Amino acid sequence: MNSLRTLLTPLALLLVTASPLLAAKIDLRLDVTYAGAVPSAGGTWKLFAKTDEVGLFSLGTTLLGVNAAITPELPRGRVNGSASDNAGFATFSNKSIGATQELYLAQQVAPMSAAQQGVFYGVGTLDNGSPNYPGRQAGTSSLGPNITSLTAVQSVPWALADPLWATGVTVASGTFAVGATPRFSASAGDLEGSLLTSLGGLSAPGDITLDVAFTTLVSTNLDFGVATGDYNGDGRVNAADYTYWRDRLNQNVTPLTSADGNGDGVINGLDYTVWTTHYGDVAPVGIALAVPEPGALFSAALGGLLLAGKRLSHCGRPGKTKHSGGIA
Repeated sequence: MNSLRTLLTPLALLLVTASPLLAAKIDLRLDVTYAGAVPSAGGTWKLFAKTDEVGLFSLGTTLLGVNAAITPELPRGRVNGSASDNAGFATFSNKSIGATQELYLAQQVAPMSAAQQGVFYGVGTLDNGSPNYPGRQAGTSSLGPNITSLTAVQSVPWALADPLWATGVTVASGTFAVGATPRFSASAGDLEGSLLTSLGGLSAPGDITLDVAFTTLVSTNLDFGVATGDYNGDGRVNAADYTYWRDRLNQNVTPLTSADGNGDGVINGLDYTVWTTHYGDVAPVGIALAVPEPGALFSAALGGLLLAGKRLSHCGRPGKTKHSGGIA
């Protein structure tokens, strides 16, 4: 890997404009939802990202405590009326290594001979939605070239409802087993990525960063859930939880599971009182942990080769196994 980086970086530097050291950043958030807000239970997770510059180009992260199957959530489509000219993001690696799950996603670049490249700008930077490409799904902001041939679009618009993450994009989602604790790997080098730093035209992508700083945040629904009236486990106490309680009224359950808010093992009027007491509450967000990742990233060097005409969807990520690409 080091020898490949040595050989490829000079070419990348000719083609990619590097941002000032650590100027570019990617914030990652892992939302972990335990079934019934019980720490010994399994559940689901979602990974989100938000960025600066002109949007996300590639992202690699290693997660612990999650199941191998993942659902990619980043926006993607096709361009040029072709079944092989993919646009937006593909999953290039989803690999289990011991107890870890290594995930790598990146945008695909059409061949240099293609009329339109299909690179998506503004992913992770646009407030409240996807670009307003004419005739396509609308968000609230416009950024990037007019990709007139874009078709088969998935996972747009992508912004989150959380006002603190109004530009955040859903990266991937999945599940975890009973007794597992999903989290980011703390090992050096397990976070990597690159950002677009300028808008390209229809026939060529923009420049890509060589330096990115990361922050990570993990939030869970523990200490917030059944005992606070969040019976359906979505992180909010609202009318949906009343419906969940009503449909299970008079059932005998394990204490503090299902809609047993007071923990007596029976779903009854006392659990309705728990719900009314906490109506309107929202689960708190976890604590952010800064993880600096300076240096010239190999994924950005790979981006330089893409701009030289080597198609990412064919070459994959050096040293890693290509998992899937294109449209699901």
